[in-house]
Amino acid sequence: MTFGEQIAEVVRKLDDVALKRYRPDQIKRWLNQGNYDISTKVEPLEETHTQNIVSGTAAYNLPLDIVSIKQVEYVSTSTVVLCETNLKDLNIMKSKSLVAPPIYFVQWDGQVTLYPTPTANVTNGLKTYYYRLHVLLENLTDIS
Repeated sequence: MTFGEQIAEVVRKLDDVALKRYRPDQIKRWLNQGNYDISTKVEPLEETHTQNIVSGTAAYNLPLDIVSIKQVEYVSTSTVVLCETNLKDLNIMKSKSLVAPPIYFVQWDGQVTLYPTPTANVTNGLKTYYYRLHVLLENLTDIS
C-alpha cells in the first residue's frame, strides 16, 4: 500500500474526504508515528550491518536506524559471537590488559565498543544483526 493510499484510507475512515477537519500533514505525521511505534515496540524489521575492523580501534558507529541489537559477531579466520556486557563491567575489564580477539561488546551512545580492542585490521570483520526503524514515508508513492 502506498503512502497516498494510506492517507486516502485514513481520510475515508475519518469521514473527512474534503479535508475540512484534518490537514494532510497531520495525517502523514500520524501514519509515520504509527509506523515508528510499531518498529520500536514489535521490532519486525531485521537488518544486518557489516563494517571493517581497524587495528587499535575499539568503538564503531552503529547505523542510525537501529532500535536494538540482536547479535554482534567478530569475523576473522572464524566467526565469534560476542557477549554483551555493560559499561561498568567493561571498565573493570579494561583495567586488566588483555591481548586477544574481541569477545565482548557494549552498546552505548550510537556505538558498539569491543573488548579486547582488536589488534588486526579485518575487512568486514564486524557484523551486527539488529532491528531497525521503519523508513519515514514522505512521498505519496512511498510504499510501507
